[in-house]
Amino acid sequence: MTHTDHQDHWSSIYQIGGLAAIGDVDSVLVMTVNPGFGGQEFIAKTLPKIARVRQMMVERGLERHVEVDGGISAATAPRVVKAGANLLVAGAFIFGSQEGVAAAIRRLRESVER
Repeated sequence: MTHTDHQDHWSSIYQIGGLAAIGDVDSVLVMTVNPGFGGQEFIAKTLPKIARVRQMMVERGLERHVEVDGGISAATAPRVVKAGANLLVAGAFIFGSQEGVAAAIRRLRESVER
Protein backbone atom coordinates (compact mmCIF):
# COMPACT_ATOMS: atom_id res chain seq x y z
CA MET A 1 0.00 0.00 0.00
CA THR A 2 1.44 3.36 -0.97
CA HIS A 3 1.33 6.48 1.17
CA THR A 4 -1.50 7.87 -0.95
CA ASP A 5 -3.41 4.57 -0.83
CA HIS A 6 -3.20 4.59 2.95
CA GLN A 7 -4.65 8.10 3.13
CA ASP A 8 -7.46 7.26 0.68
CA HIS A 9 -8.26 4.06 2.60
CA TRP A 10 -8.98 5.98 5.81
CA SER A 11 -10.99 8.65 3.97
CA SER A 12 -13.15 5.89 2.48
CA ILE A 13 -13.84 4.37 5.90
CA TYR A 14 -14.97 7.80 7.10
CA GLN A 15 -17.19 8.34 4.07
CA ILE A 16 -19.06 5.04 4.43
CA GLY A 17 -20.31 5.83 7.91
CA GLY A 18 -17.46 4.94 10.22
CA LEU A 19 -18.99 7.36 12.75
CA ALA A 20 -22.31 5.51 13.09
CA ALA A 21 -21.51 4.86 16.76
CA ILE A 22 -20.62 8.48 17.54
CA GLY A 23 -22.92 8.43 20.56
CA ASP A 24 -20.79 5.69 22.12
CA VAL A 25 -17.53 7.65 22.22
CA ASP A 26 -16.14 10.41 24.41
CA SER A 27 -14.14 12.04 21.62
CA VAL A 28 -13.32 11.75 17.95
CA LEU A 29 -9.77 12.26 16.73
CA VAL A 30 -9.28 13.76 13.28
CA MET A 31 -5.71 13.39 12.09
CA THR A 32 -4.72 16.58 10.31
CA VAL A 33 -1.55 15.01 8.90
CA ASN A 34 -0.76 11.54 7.64
CA PRO A 35 -0.13 9.49 10.80
CA GLY A 36 3.38 8.33 11.46
CA PHE A 37 5.78 11.03 12.56
CA GLY A 38 5.85 14.53 14.05
CA GLY A 39 6.55 17.84 12.40
CA GLN A 40 4.41 17.35 9.30
CA GLU A 41 2.58 20.12 7.51
CA PHE A 42 -1.12 20.59 8.28
CA ILE A 43 -3.46 19.13 5.63
CA ALA A 44 -6.13 21.77 4.97
CA LYS A 45 -8.53 19.32 3.34
CA THR A 46 -9.17 17.87 6.81
CA LEU A 47 -11.12 21.00 7.81
CA PRO A 48 -14.39 19.78 6.24
CA LYS A 49 -13.98 16.46 8.09
CA ILE A 50 -13.67 18.33 11.39
CA ALA A 51 -16.79 20.33 10.55
CA ARG A 52 -18.72 17.17 9.58
CA VAL A 53 -17.82 15.43 12.84
CA ARG A 54 -18.88 18.48 14.88
CA GLN A 55 -22.11 18.79 12.87
CA MET A 56 -22.94 15.11 13.51
CA MET A 57 -22.53 15.73 17.23
CA VAL A 58 -24.68 18.87 17.15
CA GLU A 59 -27.41 17.09 15.18
CA ARG A 60 -27.51 14.32 17.79
CA GLY A 61 -27.36 16.71 20.75
CA LEU A 62 -24.05 15.25 21.88
CA GLU A 63 -21.43 17.11 23.86
CA ARG A 64 -18.27 15.32 22.78
CA HIS A 65 -14.73 16.40 22.08
CA VAL A 66 -13.39 16.80 18.56
CA GLU A 67 -9.63 16.40 18.80
CA VAL A 68 -7.15 17.25 16.08
CA ASP A 69 -3.57 16.10 15.84
CA GLY A 70 -0.92 17.11 13.34
CA GLY A 71 0.48 20.35 12.02
CA ILE A 72 -1.23 22.42 14.69
CA SER A 73 0.35 25.83 15.20
CA ALA A 74 -0.68 29.41 15.94
CA ALA A 75 -1.50 29.69 12.23
CA THR A 76 -3.64 26.54 11.96
CA ALA A 77 -5.27 26.48 15.41
CA PRO A 78 -7.86 29.18 14.62
CA ARG A 79 -8.87 27.28 11.48
CA VAL A 80 -9.48 23.96 13.27
CA VAL A 81 -11.29 25.64 16.17
CA LYS A 82 -13.54 27.48 13.71
CA ALA A 83 -14.25 24.12 12.02
CA GLY A 84 -15.32 22.61 15.36
CA ALA A 85 -12.29 21.18 17.14
CA ASN A 86 -11.96 21.78 20.86
CA LEU A 87 -8.93 19.60 21.75
CA LEU A 88 -5.70 20.40 19.91
CA VAL A 89 -2.49 18.38 19.92
CA ALA A 90 0.40 20.68 19.04
CA GLY A 91 3.51 18.75 20.06
CA ALA A 92 5.98 19.94 17.44
CA PHE A 93 4.80 23.55 17.75
CA ILE A 94 5.01 23.57 21.55
CA PHE A 95 8.16 21.54 22.14
CA GLY A 96 10.02 22.69 19.04
CA SER A 97 9.51 26.38 19.73
CA GLN A 98 12.57 28.60 20.04
CA GLU A 99 10.62 30.83 22.45
CA GLY A 100 10.08 28.08 25.01
CA VAL A 101 7.15 25.91 25.99
CA ALA A 102 5.22 28.45 28.07
CA ALA A 103 5.48 31.16 25.43
CA ALA A 104 4.41 28.75 22.67
CA ILE A 105 1.37 27.63 24.66
CA ARG A 106 0.45 31.27 25.31
CA ARG A 107 0.81 32.10 21.60
CA LEU A 108 -1.34 29.11 20.64
CA ARG A 109 -4.07 30.12 23.09
CA GLU A 110 -3.98 33.73 21.93
CA SER A 111 -4.31 32.63 18.31
CA VAL A 112 -7.72 31.07 18.97
CA GLU A 113 -8.97 33.87 21.20
CA ARG A 114 -8.78 36.55 18.48
